[in-house]
Amino acid sequence: MMFSRIKTLDNINGGECFKIISDRLIYCDKKSNLICAEKQRFKTIWKKKAESIQIIKKNSNNKILVLSCEGFDEFTYVLDLEGRITNSFNFNIYPILGLKDFFFIHEAVQEEIGIYNELEKKNLWRIKESFGGNCIGNRKYISYKKFDDLSIIITREIQTGKVHWKYSASEIGKYKHYDAYLNPLEKEGEVRRLIGVFDGVLVVNISGGNTQYEGQIIGIDAENGKLLWQIQNLNQRQIYHLRVNDAQTHLYALKDQEYLEISLGTAQITKQKNLGEVLKYNGNAIKVIDITSKGEHLFFTAMYEGKTFSSGLLGAFNTQTEKLDWIHDMEFGANCFFTASSAPTVEGNRLYALDKAGTLHIFEREEK
Repeated sequence: MMFSRIKTLDNINGGECFKIISDRLIYCDKKSNLICAEKQRFKTIWKKKAESIQIIKKNSNNKILVLSCEGFDEFTYVLDLEGRITNSFNFNIYPILGLKDFFFIHEAVQEEIGIYNELEKKNLWRIKESFGGNCIGNRKYISYKKFDDLSIIITREIQTGKVHWKYSASEIGKYKHYDAYLNPLEKEGEVRRLIGVFDGVLVVNISGGNTQYEGQIIGIDAENGKLLWQIQNLNQRQIYHLRVNDAQTHLYALKDQEYLEISLGTAQITKQKNLGEVLKYNGNAIKVIDITSKGEHLFFTAMYEGKTFSSGLLGAFNTQTEKLDWIHDMEFGANCFFTASSAPTVEGNRLYALDKAGTLHIFEREEK
């Protein structure tokens, strides 16, 4: 496997400001405040002026969602693939993958959330509630928040907003915390991340352990809220980076040099090891920053210690052979090095990596 860099784009306004939608690269040029659309060979299709763009998203219907912020005001514009505005909102909306005609509403000023039906152009429901993490599964809207210091997962019906079930992480997620005088304190458990719903099971990262640096993964029946399984004593920094594979059969984490693989079918850890002997480049240890799971590979951004400074890498780790199939040094010169801002994006035969200076690096897989 080999990738070659074919293009760079400057002035990209953060990792949320480019998306691959259908056969188009949609991105925001923060210098000119333009939303740009380009086809595969970087032919510009259209450009549209927009102020203070923060986020570009896509939904399952290939619509483009653009969040723009002006002071404390938020505006979201819905565009089609030709750049035509089809709808607009004076608050933030999020796509719901798998439900192409629905958007999730987040009204920050009013502290309201809800579901909007774009086909019927109406709110299905809106309620007064602050925004925590959320996901969609089994045609349910699932979120979490704190009520009276209790960390609660709430599942609502998509169509009505009616509460279907609640689950508290406060008991099974208890963990030890040490104050400034190193006195041990027991803290109530908390939800840290909703990983997703896979084959009817809601997978959640919650706290729990001897320190705040430990965590656990639990599986909850998405239909009735019953606890199905629990994997404890995991490194929280590692499980924060868990990614699901395309087939939704396994969760993978690769952070620094620690590798973790969890089978969603058996709810068991299948691999947990240090990859120090594998993650090397020119004799230097590689420290993985973030990953994207695609096929049998984990594509990653990483750093390694060079002779005089840290330099950035892109690579592909094969989960089947447990070897590196590709590694690329992003060093440009003696006084310039690549620092990744997020995991790489892999679509088709292309890989996209954004650095902290706002330059998008585009690679294409070489044909054998």
